[in-house]
Amino acid sequence: MNYLAKDNRKVFRCQNGGDYSGVGFSCEHVQEGDLVVLIAGVSLPMVVRLQEYGYQVINPAFLGGAMNGELCRDVDQDNLSDLLFV
Repeated sequence: MNYLAKDNRKVFRCQNGGDYSGVGFSCEHVQEGDLVVLIAGVSLPMVVRLQEYGYQVINPAFLGGAMNGELCRDVDQDNLSDLLFV
């Protein structure tokens, strides 16, 4: 199943005062409150959702200006968080 087929895409806006503020797209299942995160070893930003015991990966995200490692170059190593995926 192609989660990013033309009919299944959803446009969203990232905003939280963090390092990135802009527009992206992902699958139709993204919801308000989901997070877009960078995961070490994964080539695309990922949409994740907080669940009772950790985070669920929803789908890759495509973000203008953030697809070629731009965000990784400026990561503050002292401001990283561990996430538990379920």
